[in-house]
Amino acid sequence: MNKEDRKILNSARVSGSWSYIGVLIPIVGWILGTISLSGLKSIDYPKNKKQKSNYETIKRIAIGGIIVSTISATTYGLIVYNNLNSNSKKELLEASTSEKSCEEQIIAYNNNVIILNSKYTKPKTRPVPSFDENITNIDGCKRNINSAILTAKTNYNRALNATNERCIDQAEQNYNKSLRMNANSSHLDSSGQTIYNLSQSNISRIQQQYQSEKDSCVAEFKQI
Repeated sequence: MNKEDRKILNSARVSGSWSYIGVLIPIVGWILGTISLSGLKSIDYPKNKKQKSNYETIKRIAIGGIIVSTISATTYGLIVYNNLNSNSKKELLEASTSEKSCEEQIIAYNNNVIILNSKYTKPKTRPVPSFDENITNIDGCKRNINSAILTAKTNYNRALNATNERCIDQAEQNYNKSLRMNANSSHLDSSGQTIYNLSQSNISRIQQQYQSEKDSCVAEFKQI
């Protein structure tokens, strides 16, 4: 083995030894191991027993570095795959949970709309069409959770507003009824409107009751 071959052999030994860095950086380990084997192939196989042993040792070192790099890369790949798979399952679970929560909220809003539509209406009176016919479909949760909830919430607020108006209308009816029942007398004014004559104490009491009922309406059916 000449001087140049010994130089290549020594370089192959260095590259093979450093190939074990592949345990941390697989690509570097592959490159160094491959360089080491390429160097060995570029020289003639030694005939001297000691040089032959040295050659085979370096070859085993280089192959070992490549194997270690391959195992390391496979391990890293499995870790990344498992993490991605785990994150994917977590995202699916979170999406499923969010969708279920969305559906529960919409069902609750719609049930409340139905309850509101039954307040301050005569028996068998059809609820306000905009509430009765446009109840949000929970399938919207599959398309856009935020939009579906917002639509249901808006619908609920409309029902609150309409119920508040009916509540105040009922308060006005109660007010007019109290005026009629407590009036000492009544007469029509020039426009044909009935004017009730009551004592000052009765007027104050009826007006206070009317205001109290209106305030209760506003408080009970306040929009969210």
